[in-house]
Amino acid sequence: MVGWLADVRGTAEAEEIRLGPLSPTEVAVQVADLWGGGPVSPQVVEELYARAEGNPFFTEQLVAAAMAGGAAGALQVPPGLPARLAELLAARAGRCAGDARAVLAGLAVAGRPLTEDLLDAVTGLGTEAVRQGLRELAAARLLADDVAGGGHRPRHALLAEAVIGGLLPGERAALHERTAQALAGTGDQALAAEVAGHWRAADRPAEELPARLAAAEAAEQVFGYAAAAAHLRRAIELCSTQPAAVAAAGIDLPRIYLRAIDALFHSGDSGQAGLVADEAYRRFAHHADPATAAVIHHCAGYYRAIDSAAAGLPLVEEALRLFEQAPPSFDQADALLDYGSLFMVNIEGRLEASVPALDQALEIAEAAGATALIPRILSVMAYTAFMRGISMTGSRSSSGAGRWPGPSGTARHWCGWPSTRATICSSWRVSSARPRWPREALTMPGRRACNPGRRPPS
Repeated sequence: MVGWLADVRGTAEAEEIRLGPLSPTEVAVQVADLWGGGPVSPQVVEELYARAEGNPFFTEQLVAAAMAGGAAGALQVPPGLPARLAELLAARAGRCAGDARAVLAGLAVAGRPLTEDLLDAVTGLGTEAVRQGLRELAAARLLADDVAGGGHRPRHALLAEAVIGGLLPGERAALHERTAQALAGTGDQALAAEVAGHWRAADRPAEELPARLAAAEAAEQVFGYAAAAAHLRRAIELCSTQPAAVAAAGIDLPRIYLRAIDALFHSGDSGQAGLVADEAYRRFAHHADPATAAVIHHCAGYYRAIDSAAAGLPLVEEALRLFEQAPPSFDQADALLDYGSLFMVNIEGRLEASVPALDQALEIAEAAGATALIPRILSVMAYTAFMRGISMTGSRSSSGAGRWPGPSGTARHWCGWPSTRATICSSWRVSSARPRWPREALTMPGRRACNPGRRPPS
């Protein structure tokens, strides 16, 4: 066939028309026509496109396998390869053996393009053997064309599936382990999630745990909160089964819970955030460290208050009591702010009762150096003073901060008095409408805050 194609291409009468893959929209149309049983969910189309890569024949085979499975209701993508397609792809992969087959297996398990150096680390063959294997694979048209970055990958995702399916479990585990080590060795944080996935596939939970935490941090840095939450919840599972790894790495499990809660909330899943907060409360409400127990009480109380203020208030009050047993901190000031603003002002409408809590929140924030929290406290203090009908004027101090006399005659900082009630109320809504997890105490020594975009690292 190859020789015939070469002869035909050499004739003047022949014109070669290369057909590219279908687009996601075209795949959606093809799948709908093949299915013929009503609408197909976008998630199913997305998965079919990812696996078939726009190849109409492969898409047709996957849909046919799903329909042959007799699944009632909506179309579901089959988890494995259809038998006919598996045989076809296995036959193609069988054209190569020896080093070429080892290189193809390494590329298949990696699930991403690999350079020669990475292939050397994954396969252990040596540079020259890897290159020879790549030449054989290219000659057999088993490698993808025009891979960016000088990497190599199997010609098709389903070809990789077929190759993986032909490996022994021990062979797969060994390749996943070496791939995790090779990708981790690049130092590229963007690969942290893949590293964690390969450790999991290799059944190495002790190595997977720190990789999960690194993957969560990498996701947080780019505001990928849904991914961060998934990594952190997996890390929580691993902590339960790997106590030695937890102790060796000095992992603080309550803090992982709080990071997971924050990530869930910012991904839009406040319901799950509340459930994880309750789980953290059940496990750590009586933690030996009063500061840790306090922040867990505060978090659980905050989320319980979403459904019932009566359910959340006792936990926040207990948090404040526990904080008194620990040094001043961002967490303590934040709990006082929530107590004064959320419970006293927003829920119960007790403006006067909020003053002592807000005063103490400001004092604690200043003592703890929680500069990111001070403007929020001041905005709530300004709002409550305005609503109580207190007129405030200020003058610039030598430090650059304004000072104004409060209702009790004491001086407070101010950050600019809004000129209209609408501006004040708008400021209040922005500053108090959402939870502020993660807490300042979640910033471990030498590490950045969970959400660096919200405040500078400590």
